[in-house]
Amino acid sequence: MEALLLRSAYPSNVAYYSAISRLRGKGLIAHRSKGGRDPVLSLTPQAEAGRPDALRPERFWNQSWNRIWYIIAYDVPESNRIYRNALRGFLRRMRMGRCSSWLEQN
Repeated sequence: MEALLLRSAYPSNVAYYSAISRLRGKGLIAHRSKGGRDPVLSLTPQAEAGRPDALRPERFWNQSWNRIWYIIAYDVPESNRIYRNALRGFLRRMRMGRCSSWLEQN
């Protein structure tokens, strides 16, 4: 499912497959598909090692809150609804967004 969402963020299938090919050529992603199903993409150990801390939020999840609020703002036009929904889903998976427990308390 995620590969489909990622593919929909590209202007064409050619652009999507070109990006996949470039990343595979650099040794940054592993790509496999089974039985004609959508491909499964994963980062290689080389890519994981080179990923900055800002892209590893799970490393900070168990730390106490620094009492600073951060805001992420984005403007994706209605004509790119698929990309906007994919971005929204990604932000949720990264545990970004309003804190429902805090909202319930206040």
